[in-house]
Amino acid sequence: MKKFKNSLFILAIMFTISNVAHANTGCEKIKEYTVKAVDKAIDKGCGYIAAEFEGACVSATAAETGATSTVPCTVGSGVLGFNCKFFGKKYVKKNAENIGKNICDVVYPDTAPYIFIENHLKEEKVDFKVIVKAGNDIHMHGDNWLDGESTGILASNELDGKHYTVQARVKKDGKDTHLEVHKVVPNQDKVYVYYKYGKYHIEKKATNHKPMIAIENHLDKHKVDFSVVVNNSTDVHLPGDNWLDAGDKNILMSYKLFGKSYTVKARIKKDAEDIHLEEYHVHPGKEGVYVYYKDGKYKIGKKNISYSAD
Repeated sequence: MKKFKNSLFILAIMFTISNVAHANTGCEKIKEYTVKAVDKAIDKGCGYIAAEFEGACVSATAAETGATSTVPCTVGSGVLGFNCKFFGKKYVKKNAENIGKNICDVVYPDTAPYIFIENHLKEEKVDFKVIVKAGNDIHMHGDNWLDGESTGILASNELDGKHYTVQARVKKDGKDTHLEVHKVVPNQDKVYVYYKYGKYHIEKKATNHKPMIAIENHLDKHKVDFSVVVNNSTDVHLPGDNWLDAGDKNILMSYKLFGKSYTVKARIKKDAEDIHLEEYHVHPGKEGVYVYYKDGKYKIGKKNISYSAD
């Protein structure tokens, strides 16, 4: 098989931009519906606000993504209802747009803007966070602390501005050391903490990591559901109904793909039978995966993305 051509790589980037723009459009509508739900039902109480949002969210999500599941909207209404009950109606009314961004993280979890983070220290843990004005500061999911010599991600639909301040808190011997770096651009920069000349330092650097994997369906008839296996999280599929038509190309894109390599699965829909294939050690931004038929068998392969123009 020939390597990916430069034109295909450009196509993949175009799909990436398209997918992000698509999600951002959906996020704008989620924020809009959150604000409208609050304005419309604020005087009736928190339960009314949550119900008003959920109804609007189901309609918006189905229209934007083709998804029919109401689970994200139910979770979102729960987020809105919790904010209302815990902080009060005045808080919700004042912060409705930011709450909408938080809800968007549930509805569009894979396409949120992101900042890669790295802990270059050997033993000390670091708590990275992005400072967001008039909103919640963004930490890593989980317990916040990034182990020594580890990488992570800060991602949220609240990162919809041009640049941000990132702070880091180094924990050692019961003492916290605070660091910060300014003008960090989501989707472009990474932030890392290191130790040199007897001091802890923090810096930013442009990242060349592209969290995407190109996919191709070389079959003549059958659809393929490609998915990237992500530990401790939902696997990455195409948005919508997931299936890639015969002869089509696309990309799997998510901030979750910040690791070195992943397993990609392909599920071929043939009559009433599903055929399952796997390809291992696929590197985001560097390799693509394709499914084809040869010698009476369905097969999966990976290939490098070539920057050559031939």
